[in-house]
This record gives sequence, C-alpha cells and structure tokens, in this order.
Amino acid sequence: MPMPRRSAADVLGVFLGGALSVFIPDGAAFAEPLPASLQVSVPSLLAATANAKEKVAKPPPAPPSKSKPDPSTGDHREDEDEGGSGFFHFLGAILQSPTPPPAATPATAFASEASRWSVGSEAWIVAPAEMDSVALWEAPGDPAHPDTLEVGALPHGTHVVVVETHAMASGFWTRVRPFEGVEPNGWIPSWILSKAPAPRPGAPSPPEPDPRWGLRLLFAYGGLGPADLDVEYSKGGVRLEAQYLRLMNDQWISGFGLGYREIYGDPQQAYQSGTTLEDPHDSRFQTYEIGMRAGQRYGDRSGFRFDWMLGPTLAYVHENTNLLVYTVVPPSTLVLVGPAGDRLGRWAGGGEFRANFGWMLPGAEWSPEVGLQLSAFMFAWEGHEQHSLATDFVHSNIHGWDIGLSVTFY
Repeated sequence: MPMPRRSAADVLGVFLGGALSVFIPDGAAFAEPLPASLQVSVPSLLAATANAKEKVAKPPPAPPSKSKPDPSTGDHREDEDEGGSGFFHFLGAILQSPTPPPAATPATAFASEASRWSVGSEAWIVAPAEMDSVALWEAPGDPAHPDTLEVGALPHGTHVVVVETHAMASGFWTRVRPFEGVEPNGWIPSWILSKAPAPRPGAPSPPEPDPRWGLRLLFAYGGLGPADLDVEYSKGGVRLEAQYLRLMNDQWISGFGLGYREIYGDPQQAYQSGTTLEDPHDSRFQTYEIGMRAGQRYGDRSGFRFDWMLGPTLAYVHENTNLLVYTVVPPSTLVLVGPAGDRLGRWAGGGEFRANFGWMLPGAEWSPEVGLQLSAFMFAWEGHEQHSLATDFVHSNIHGWDIGLSVTFY
C-alpha cells in the first residue's frame, strides 16, 4: 500500500520537537484532557488499523474555552507551545514556498523605442531627403498604405513633444505636437524623431548645368619680327579676330577662333638675280589664322574679369609686292624693263598666348565684357630665297605681338 509523503516541514518539526522535549521539566503540566465527546476508544482505533482503511465521520470541533487562561498554569505553556508551533509553520512555509516567477520582460518587440520615447519626451523632426515636411496622421497605421486621414504636417527640424505612444506590427508610433503649441498634432513613426536637432540629409546634387558659351570680337594693332620684317613693316598693322568661347567647370575656358592680320610695308632692299634687278614697292604681309586655345578665367563681384589662353595656331602666310624690273648693263647701268609683281603663300604652324583684362558691364542678360587683350604669336618659318620678298629671305621663326580692344558676349 503506498505511503503518503511527508513534507520537509513535518520532518523538521519532528526533529525540533524531540530536541525541545529534552529541555521541558518533568513536572510540567500539559493541557487538560479532551472532553469525553472527543475521545475515541483505543480498541476501535486499533481495530481500524488492523483491518483495511475505511472512511469514518470527522470528529466535531472542540468548543471554545470560556475561562480566562491563568498565566501561572499550563495554559501559558500551551501558548508558548503554540508560539513555537507558529515558528515551525513559518519555517515550513518558507521551505515549501514555490520558486518565484522569473522577472517580467517587456512583451513588445519595440522595448528600446518605448524606453526612448515616453510621454513628455522632447524630439526634433527629421524629414527624409526627398521631403520638406512630415505628414501627421489621425491614427497609427502603415505609412506606405495609410488608411487614416492626414491631419497636418510639420517641417524638417521642428521641435516637438511626445504626447502618446503606441506599438503595433508596422512599428512604434508616437503622437506629437509642436513644442510651443498644440496644433497640429498627430501620429508619426518613431524613426522620424531625433533626440537632438539634426541637419537635413543632403539632397542628391542636381545635374551640372551645361557650360556657358560666348563670342569674343577683337580689334588689335601689332607688329612683326625678326629684324628684317620689323624694318620693312615697322609701321605695324591691324588684326581682326572672332573667337568662340566655352566656359567650363573649375574656371576653365576653351576657345576656337578665326583671325586675319594685315600689315603694309615699305621695302628697304632690292633683289638681283644675274643681270636682272627687282626693286619692290608697297609690300603687304597677310595671315589667315585658325587657332584652338584653352586656359582659365577669373572674376569677382565688382565685374572685373581676367582670362588667359594658350594653344596651337595654323596660319596661311601671304606676302605680295609691286616690282620695278631692271636689266643691269655692265658695268653698273640699269635699264628699266617695266613693272611687275611678286607674291608668296605658304602654310605655317605655330602657337599663341593671350591675356585678356576685362570688365563686365551691368545690364541685360547678354551683358558685354569689354577688355584689353595682349597676345604674342610665333610661326615656324624658313625662307627659300626664290622671291623678291622679305619673308623669303627670313631664316628664323616669324613672331609678333598684338594689343587690342576685345568685346565678349556671354
């Protein structure tokens, strides 16, 4: 037959009771015997024990005592026993108490957001890069597919106060209002809030505008070299040019131009070949130029502009003159044959450097820039000594300079 298990408190109580019984005096009085109505004959209990266990009626509870217990009698000691029994029950209750439940954990998946944004928290609106403001909704929902009304909007950087929070499947939501007002107020996702004022995320850079272009017109005066040309063309001449300009990034500038140069000369030399002498008069030096150049352009708010450009130039060099032809009769007699002419034309490659100091005039959209341009050029050259022309007797590079007035339209 299975035996009932005894609790740890019962076992401990038995041991402690036996230990305390050693210290109780032999003559100590115990509680009075139970009334006769509560006594059960020993033979009946033994008989019940000997046979199989059976159910019997519960004995009635003992009537309360009406007499006041005497502190000097055993009743006082009974109270002490009951006090000791109360201590044992307390100790047993401690030993039998169930294991305390684990500490409660937040049931929401947005515990960190809930601890960060509580009612009364101050925050700042951080609008996405592609937006200027953030919409406020009447109730929490899915921002991508809102099913509630939009009650207002707050611009980026607005100082707000959290007045209510709500966690749902779509995220953690906060109801906010302006820090210095009550309207508008509505619901927004918590990721739009920041604990401190935050600069707006940079919007994508707009596409670079197309570089501007312009047209520069030049009217200049210049001279030639080397010395042989400088002597004959000492009076200088004019230069005309039209140049297309393109303003690029980082102050860079490029250009393509067409130019024309013309200088009238006074020949100082005659040319003899055998018995023929040719005396030139009224010579003319011309160039037709095609140039490509690049450089940089600078300016300030006052309207001052400066640019420099450098690049290759291809020129068609042309010289012509009127001649008086003589026959040389020995020993030194000249016989006039008649007038004649001579001309020379040849392509030459070279380069040019120019600097332009300009001033932007205020006015309409196409405001002109008026400036002073200085330039220097050089053409590779080698004379063949076949014509009665100064350029055909030059055995070094042709070079020169120009100074002129430029007008640029952008």
